[in-house]
Amino acid sequence: MLLLLLASFAHAGVLLQFEYPALLIFESKDGIYGYYGSTLSSVDEIRPRPVECKFFFYSAGESSKAAVRYSAKVFFTEKSFVKRKKSYDGTASIFRQDSDWVIQMQRQDAGCDSAAGWNFRLGPNDREVTKFEVTGSVNAIYLRLVVKKANLFFRRGENFSQSRKFLVPGDVVAILDEEKDFSNIRFLNSRTNQTIEGWVRTEALVNPFPN
Repeated sequence: MLLLLLASFAHAGVLLQFEYPALLIFESKDGIYGYYGSTLSSVDEIRPRPVECKFFFYSAGESSKAAVRYSAKVFFTEKSFVKRKKSYDGTASIFRQDSDWVIQMQRQDAGCDSAAGWNFRLGPNDREVTKFEVTGSVNAIYLRLVVKKANLFFRRGENFSQSRKFLVPGDVVAILDEEKDFSNIRFLNSRTNQTIEGWVRTEALVNPFPN
């Protein structure tokens, strides 16, 4: 238990929540770790197939509120960082301006050129740049990627009771706490704009970032 508490403390940071729930940024002493994920369902005669814009990014090194620009790596994976799709690898600049954040990528996937994304090629001084405003924050340990169906549990005392809700592979969650074989998660559903908290089995989660 002591080792678990020390590990949690060592990686403790803050999860930033934005006006657009598709964006997550986690700040810790190790750097900035983020994810953007938006999917639009198909619509007859308008959008025959779903479109999506999804990518991870990170900037290793101590995060500082005084910093205004971070150099970041961009990638995408459905499993671990080692098993990422290397054709998505790229670079980006992350800008912080008070409560606004800007992501400027050197190049972006075609899906991000659709209505599911934004023009991430623009910088903070461009007229039509998208600025993501921070609307809240919560203490967290790190971000994790769901790699298999994960039923949500609710804790009652020392026991965990399974609910009807579940997460699916590809969901990205913030870890708030860990105990035994369970992780307390916070999931921002960009499709419904709802926040879900609960416990899932840790075995359903992986670290999508470099170790």
